Parts: sequence; C-alpha cells; structure tokens
Amino acid sequence: MKKIYLFAVIISGVCLGGCFFSNNNRISENNRVESRPTNVTDILSQEFDYMERMAVVLKNAVECLTKGDDRVTRETFTEIVEVIRDFSDKRHQEKEDAVLFPFLKDVHGNENKDLLGQLLMEHVSLRDKIRDLSVSLNGMYLGKKAKKKIAKNANTYINYTMKHINMEKKKLFPWINEMLKSDEQAMLVKKFEDMKKAEVDSGMYEKYTIMLQSLEGQVRGCANY
Repeated sequence: MKKIYLFAVIISGVCLGGCFFSNNNRISENNRVESRPTNVTDILSQEFDYMERMAVVLKNAVECLTKGDDRVTRETFTEIVEVIRDFSDKRHQEKEDAVLFPFLKDVHGNENKDLLGQLLMEHVSLRDKIRDLSVSLNGMYLGKKAKKKIAKNANTYINYTMKHINMEKKKLFPWINEMLKSDEQAMLVKKFEDMKKAEVDSGMYEKYTIMLQSLEGQVRGCANY
C-alpha cells in the first residue's frame, strides 16, 4: 500500500512539474510575441546594435595589430570582413535597398528623395570601404606600411559606418515614424520578420552571431579604456 501511495505522489509531482514547465513555456512565448517590434525602426535599430558591435571588434583588432599583438592574424581580419560583408551590413542594406526605400518611393513619391538617395549611396560606399579593407589584408605580413594601410582602411570604414548610423537615427527614423500609417508599419515589419526567419532557418543568424561573440572575446584585451 505504501508503495502505491509513494508511486502516486511521484506521478503527481511529475505532473505538477510538467504543467509548471509548460505554463512557463507559454508565458515565455506570450512575452516573446508581445515584445515583437511594432515599427520598422525598432528592427533597424536592433541591426545597428550588431553593426556597432562589429565596428568595436574591428577597432580593437586594429589596436592589436598596431601593438604587434599576435592574438590577431590575417584570418582574424578575414573573419571580421566576412561577418560585416555577408551578414552585419548586408542584412541592414537589403532591408532598406530592396524593401523599405522602394516602398517609400512608390507610396510617398518624391518626398525626401534626396535623403533616400544619399543613404543608398552611403550603402554603396560602405561596400566599397569594406572591399578596400579586404584587399589590403593581402599585404598584412609585408611590413609596417602595409599594416598602416589596413588600419587606415579599417578606421575609414568604422567612421563612415558610425556617420551612416547617426544619419539614419536622426533623419530617417523620425521621418518614417511620423509618416507611415500603422498598417504600413505592420506590413513592413512582417516583411522584415520574414527575412529574419529565413536567416534563422538557414542557420546564418546562428553562425554569424557565434562568430561575432568569438571575435569579441579574441580582441577584447586590446581595447583602450
């Protein structure tokens, strides 16, 4: 009889634990849904956080290079360029170049066309600057002059990136949030989330997030605080 009672208690405890875990999962899922972005600038701002982290990684890598710290190699810089070119900058630019800016042009005509044109050209310039950095890596082991060229190209990219982010935050974002209707925001958010889902499903998001975290740890010791 005691064995039967003990067995019943164990089963009851497992049920309670399972029910509690299931409820927590539902609460977590509900919170995740409730915290979904309601406008496109929230999503773009999150991507800026990623871009800014990559800019810091690149800055620290340059400091390592300048100090002669052997924790950074050509492979380190090659990985940094890959993350920036194939994920960090690319995902931001694709959302604006292929979705947001064409929509703004179609729906709102020539309004603020100069700003949109400038931002599109800045995207081209950012791609040019990261390509210049990639090419300069070929001479990394050719002496101080070659390393100075790498540092110059890296700092040029960093400064231009921060300028671009600042321009969008101060000029593009306020205009978008004031102009777009709620249904337009919802439609664009859905498109952006579909693009994010494709990144996750393909494994790209996980791959580059892991690479970013690894690179941050690798070059952190060279930072000047």
